[in-house]
Amino acid sequence: MFKNWFLSLVIACGLIGLAACRSSSPESSGVTLAPILASVSVTPTAIQLISSIPAETPTPTQVETSRVHNDALAQSINAGLIQGRPLFSPDGASLAVPTSRGVAFYAARTFTLQGLLEVETGAQYLAFSPDGMRLASGGGWHVQLWQKNGMAVPDDWKLLRALTGSTSSPDSTLVDLDFSPDGQLLAAGFRSPANPPDGAILMWAAQDGEFHTSMVGMTFDFSPVQPRLVAIWQGSGESTIYSYSFTGAPTVAGSRWKSVHAPSR
Repeated sequence: MFKNWFLSLVIACGLIGLAACRSSSPESSGVTLAPILASVSVTPTAIQLISSIPAETPTPTQVETSRVHNDALAQSINAGLIQGRPLFSPDGASLAVPTSRGVAFYAARTFTLQGLLEVETGAQYLAFSPDGMRLASGGGWHVQLWQKNGMAVPDDWKLLRALTGSTSSPDSTLVDLDFSPDGQLLAAGFRSPANPPDGAILMWAAQDGEFHTSMVGMTFDFSPVQPRLVAIWQGSGESTIYSYSFTGAPTVAGSRWKSVHAPSR
């Protein structure tokens, strides 16, 4: 009898222990174990506006003035109205801006005005030679070639030559301007309002501004790896791509691709 009582006690204790274990388990308590998540905070790269030059449409009563803003600093400058694409100097130190009064130079890092290179006819297009020692400016049918004689900007830019060519005339409009990759040539593309539209690319020696040749085309680009220039001429319902190669002094040569577009009806 004692044995039966002891066996019953052992079984009862076992059942009680089993019930206690079940009651403390996550399933019976309704507690869900969440997985451990490791997160790495990522700081996005921010692009911050440093400065801005608002280009405003003038009214007859407005003074031709552009404003430059540099953080909290705002100063009015008598540099004229911005008329074209800004251009960094090859060394990245200066920013040149074409205006109705000439070329405004800014320090590229601080965006402070360095000075104004006055051009009587204003400037709409700019081009630096690869070595940074020549600057071409132009607008309308005028092109100027400038030479850098020192480090000051723009005081040491001196007019080397006002450029003219056999096909440039007051009814022509400058549409493209650039130096060749080797810095030896300066080319300017002109469009004429004649009917049908006509145009030409004029080329000078960058060293002294001596006129070399003219060719058919308006907008153009120099090849960076070979002595070649590709030009586009656009007429009424017609576009032509010309390829020119140069050997020594600029000479017209070679292949041409033509694409004729039917006029819209």
